Amino acid sequence: MSKFNNQILQKLDKPKLIRLLEREGIDASAEQPKPELIRLLMLAKRANAPTRPKSINITSANNRKIAAILTSVAIIVIGVSLYLFNPIFEKNINFLFGKISGEPSFVGKNTGPTIYEKNGKTYVVYDHPLIDVDVLYDPECKRPECNLDSYYKQVKSYITPLINFNEVPYNSREGQKLAEAYKLNLMPVFLFENIIEQTENFENSKKNLEKILDKYILQVPPVKVINGPNLTNGQIIGLPLDKKAPITIVEYSAFSCKLCNDNSATINSIFEMYPDQVTKVVKYFNTGSKDTEAAIAAECAGQQNKFKEYYDLLYSRQDDWVNLAESGLPSKFTGYALELGLARNTFNQCQVDPNTKQIAQNHYTEAGSLGISAAPTILVNNNVLVGSYTPKNLATAINDILLSEGKTIKSNSVKENEAN
Repeated sequence: MSKFNNQILQKLDKPKLIRLLEREGIDASAEQPKPELIRLLMLAKRANAPTRPKSINITSANNRKIAAILTSVAIIVIGVSLYLFNPIFEKNINFLFGKISGEPSFVGKNTGPTIYEKNGKTYVVYDHPLIDVDVLYDPECKRPECNLDSYYKQVKSYITPLINFNEVPYNSREGQKLAEAYKLNLMPVFLFENIIEQTENFENSKKNLEKILDKYILQVPPVKVINGPNLTNGQIIGLPLDKKAPITIVEYSAFSCKLCNDNSATINSIFEMYPDQVTKVVKYFNTGSKDTEAAIAAECAGQQNKFKEYYDLLYSRQDDWVNLAESGLPSKFTGYALELGLARNTFNQCQVDPNTKQIAQNHYTEAGSLGISAAPTILVNNNVLVGSYTPKNLATAINDILLSEGKTIKSNSVKENEAN
């Protein structure tokens, strides 16, 4: 490569950069960020570049002597200036003397990873010690989302490779102490020692971290909550809570959401696969598109024991009311109530009662505390399932959850085969 500059290196992929570093005798890893690989390569090339003095073509002997004296003085002046004011040049001088003496010769910057050579071997040294990270997780979870390997690679790539991961089961004594001390409720979660502040990439990575006491907390997409939502303040469909169904589904419903509509139909198929073994608790979620008004109307229908029917009606007539102006919603929702035989005055009074709106607001607050930030989201026995599911995929996820809990229940094989 004739020219070896940052602009050219930026066009290379990480495998190519790693191969070039190997030619310089430097071990590198794909887990290191690309800017770091480029920096190490530039430093190594600069350190190992041969120095060739320019030739001077002077025919006169006297001129040669004068030129030699002036050249020597210039070299001394430039060399002293560079040594005093250019840290890279100073490091390269140290590097060359290290080659002669056999002592470690350092090449690189004063901050971040440093490379040095000794006895023909090249080493990469970081300016911070190994960082211990506690990982609170559920060891029984067998779902693909529970695999931690991809998170480990990302942490080593974007924060530092000098990481020691300590996996802590959430239901162990140590896990319970961590959850209580740092107010943790979502898994998996990473707890970093505050030594992370010394890492080169800390300024870029701290936007994803939360400082709690003496630790930095990194919350990755949750797969389980330790302490689930309050089941008593939601609308119940299926088995009552006191029956302790083996499958408890908490559904955060945004009635204007198209995917939530699809997910609702999928959950209905679970009722058919596992008859008399499912409790669904409906909570309200707000996407900002008339969801609060719809939630209030559903809650008012629930006060007259028609929640399930009204819930189904809101989803089946979704296109009819979502595009209405807000001023037209009360009469539209009252019309649905009358179709179901609800008392008009009772329903209308409920819609304007601030206590009804507060119920929906409480659900929104609870969703936020559980880390639920998108619809559709459901919890199956406190396991978080985000996004839209087909009947087959949801049945598979539920079976994996029941298996991890050691539960075996009978299913309606005909309906399960239909889902498959």
